[in-house]
Amino acid sequence: RCGAQEKVLSEVLTEESAKKNKSDEELGGCESRLRLGKKELKALEQANTDIDMKYNNSTRHAVFLRQAYSAAAGLALTTAIGQLSPL
Repeated sequence: RCGAQEKVLSEVLTEESAKKNKSDEELGGCESRLRLGKKELKALEQANTDIDMKYNNSTRHAVFLRQAYSAAAGLALTTAIGQLSPL
């Protein structure tokens, strides 16, 4: 009687151990995919930051040039009008 129970418990233990091993393998796969996803997300965030910084620098440069050209054109126009009209 004890031998039969021991055999049944041994089989149950073997089945549960197999289930645990399978769960551990699945957990390892999930953790691996999670790490990869985090790495990809970090790379995308960095790329977005780089694009934002580049866009901001480009925009600031364009605004500066537009203001400089506007000031130069205003100065040239004022000088030309001053030369043409006698005071």
